[in-house]
Amino acid sequence: RRAGRTGKAGRQGQARQQAGAQAASGRRRRRGAGQHTGERRRRTAYQQAVMGCASSSLTPEQKADKDKAKAMDQQIQQDRAYDEQLIKLLLLGAGESGKSTIFKQMRILYGEGFGDEARQQTGPVIISNLIGGTRTVLENCERLGNALTDEAAISAAKIVNDQTDDTVLNDEIANAIKTLWVDPQFQATFALRAKFQLFDCYGAFAKSLCKKYPDWGGPSWIPSVDDVMNARVRTSGIVEEKYVIDGVNFRMYDVGGQRNERKKWIHCFDGVTAIIFVGAISEYDQVLYEDKTQNRLVEAIELFDEICNSKWFVETSIILFLNKRDLFEEKFANAKIPLNVTGLPLFETWQDIDWDTTAREDAIAMAHRWIVEQFLKRRSNPDKEVYHHITCATDTQNVGTVFSACKDIILKANLKGSGFME
Repeated sequence: RRAGRTGKAGRQGQARQQAGAQAASGRRRRRGAGQHTGERRRRTAYQQAVMGCASSSLTPEQKADKDKAKAMDQQIQQDRAYDEQLIKLLLLGAGESGKSTIFKQMRILYGEGFGDEARQQTGPVIISNLIGGTRTVLENCERLGNALTDEAAISAAKIVNDQTDDTVLNDEIANAIKTLWVDPQFQATFALRAKFQLFDCYGAFAKSLCKKYPDWGGPSWIPSVDDVMNARVRTSGIVEEKYVIDGVNFRMYDVGGQRNERKKWIHCFDGVTAIIFVGAISEYDQVLYEDKTQNRLVEAIELFDEICNSKWFVETSIILFLNKRDLFEEKFANAKIPLNVTGLPLFETWQDIDWDTTAREDAIAMAHRWIVEQFLKRRSNPDKEVYHHITCATDTQNVGTVFSACKDIILKANLKGSGFME
């Protein structure tokens, strides 16, 4: 019995020891948890104190700089999102090809247009084109064997030659230009204008003056939209316009086309969605303003070769606008000036038209196809798509129709560039 009591007592003692150990362990865990909780609380309080001190230590200027930096970061993010959706169009081509006229048409079609004030501001440019053009024809009369002989015309020439391009038009100058415009020697020289440099708009402005002055060109005159389209100012540098077309952001760049302006083009090359290359098909018998030995159509084709095959534009959509359709028809189909009139190697493959057996429209279509072929065969990669259109940049409806046809091409190119299409 003593042994039984002893065993029972031993078991009870062990149980008490285990219970005591468990209680002690629980107390240690609670103390540890409390210590950890206290440490976390102390650490959090310390961090809050430090941050509070740092924040409270900023001067008003530092706070303003901090807010400005935050705003700049937000603006950068917004600009990046905008640029990812932006369609960037670049107008390229040789000088006098009609790039700036297409640029102005886009303003009419998709921008703010040309209100009375904007058109009135173009008036001095138009008068400058008119007076400057008249002087240019006069300078070439004697050189081309058409010296003025009529006394009235000679007196009128002196009046015009005494003016500067920024002269305000008055009755005396207007009457002098009218006298010259109907003079046979002056008209004979004007007919040979391909042999010297004369803006295309000159004839239209001279006719408007003769028919409508002072309603056209007088003190209260406001130029029409057509006048604005025809007005000519050589583009220098880079001109930019922004449009929203069918909910899509477009940015279009117009650049000077003369050779000395082309070195600036590279500044526009990055991120281009599509290039609209403009070539004037009516200039097949003319030479460059800056190089009297170079044919204008040859220059346009050689420049297209450079752009189409450039490393910058391997993946860029190219749209070819063969421009000045109206002037081409006047020269080729009305005046019957053959495409190969210059005898240059480029034109050796052209077959002369037999106008007795060929309809006018058929002859024009044949010439268009031949010119298109001269451009397209310059592609080093024959699989590269070049979308081409025959255009008249001064015709708003024509430009609108052509650009509408091009929009899908441009939008698809943008989706492809963004990785949404293959």
